[in-house]
Amino acid sequence: MGRMFRLKLLLYASVTGAATCLLMFVSGLRLSMGPGELAYYCGGIVLMSTGLNALALSLGVLFPNFNDASPARIVSGFGGTLCLILHFIYILAFLTLFLMPFFIRQAGPTAPADLVLFGSFDQAMAGSAVAVTMVTALISGTPIFFSLRRIKKLELLGKL
Repeated sequence: MGRMFRLKLLLYASVTGAATCLLMFVSGLRLSMGPGELAYYCGGIVLMSTGLNALALSLGVLFPNFNDASPARIVSGFGGTLCLILHFIYILAFLTLFLMPFFIRQAGPTAPADLVLFGSFDQAMAGSAVAVTMVTALISGTPIFFSLRRIKKLELLGKL
């Protein structure tokens, strides 16, 4: 079951990451974005889709609902509501960190000295990329860890 979980996560993250990256790439080309910004946005959207998939799949393992056959009831249960709230928190944190370099650049020379954390825009983008990668690893890695532990427990109980 643990292998199935990892394969599902890889498949879902790959498919949604590729689709959203392609859409982001085409949109960026249409908007005449530079190659650096285009790569930054494509990488960010792949990270976000991976994080959201990992969070949803992990919470589905941690809080399954086998009693209801209706998807509407399953989603409105505790696990679905928790998933919705954690998705909102993740998206808000991700976008705040991801777009910070652009807010700083928009403020320009009138920005207060304590607002500019990095020397240049490229350094701010690199710091932001590291920050969103760490947030994604934390937000998706923690539930994955607990999901794999739960799957292992279920496998051990099934052998008794």
